[in-house]
Amino acid sequence: MKKIIIAFVGLLVLGASPMLLASEIIHTVKEGDTLWDISIKYLNTPWDWPIVWAKNQDITNPHLIYPGDKVIIKRQGKTVEIVVAQAEKPSPPKVYSPKEFVEQKEKTIVVSPGYSTLIYTKTPLRGTGKIIENETIGSLATLEDTILAKMSSDVHPGQGLALVSKQKEIKEGSTVNGYLYKVVALAKVDKVSGDIARCKIWYSNQEVKKGDITYDLKEVKPLCLNISCPQITVPARIVDVYGNMTEISVHDVAFIDIGVDQGVKQGSLLGIYEERKLPEEGVSIDKYQGMILILKALDNSSMGLVVEFGSVIEKGFSVKGLN
Repeated sequence: MKKIIIAFVGLLVLGASPMLLASEIIHTVKEGDTLWDISIKYLNTPWDWPIVWAKNQDITNPHLIYPGDKVIIKRQGKTVEIVVAQAEKPSPPKVYSPKEFVEQKEKTIVVSPGYSTLIYTKTPLRGTGKIIENETIGSLATLEDTILAKMSSDVHPGQGLALVSKQKEIKEGSTVNGYLYKVVALAKVDKVSGDIARCKIWYSNQEVKKGDITYDLKEVKPLCLNISCPQITVPARIVDVYGNMTEISVHDVAFIDIGVDQGVKQGSLLGIYEERKLPEEGVSIDKYQGMILILKALDNSSMGLVVEFGSVIEKGFSVKGLN
């Protein structure tokens, strides 16, 4: 069975001072430093380092850093390059399997930034405004394009915005359990005229379209999860999946039909089981097929990340507490 290893770093306040060399910053890592905080300190935004490593889809903090490592931030025009140079004698990382991690006290994991851009809500997301036009050309906007947005709250020039696109409604039959959105681009406000904001897109992982939502960039944060293993006493199943697929594998995002009201919360680890009938014995058994880590729990629905799987996981498989 494939096993996904979870590692951790502390989340303490930064204290190291930088050495500034023209267009290059060198930060020596101290215990508790994270790339997220380093990016905020030197680049005024936590989003520069996830952009550099956006393809990383690990369950762990992308590119763990350890005391003595050097984080080198280089600027070449508008391009930012981030390199981690390991210390000569790096401290060995501590790693645990998901089940072992639960036994560790006062530890958290930081989920890869690709999953932090997914927003799962009980009701449709309103945000701070809506995109009304691509000022550059065409109906779709991408990197370096300028868009106009009608704002429902105050913004100012220089303010950062996340541009959010609705991905799908998560349904169980005809009932909508929740709404899935994704941060598809980041923009900076250039000019404000009344309730219309003119914004320049400086990062994009998907085309932006009319009707997409503007969202406060400060609300998009890394997922820092405290792991737990609740015992579930009500029947639960996988009802939907993010992406066009019929079979679910490790690192896929799936949705289950229980939530906070049934004892599920962010960081819950649950088992995935396939019900198998044994005709000759006249009984049914549950075969363990994997594990799901809850990223967001609503009242009666949850979004989770598959972190372990055996062979095949499909919609309809049951979800229970780990035995």
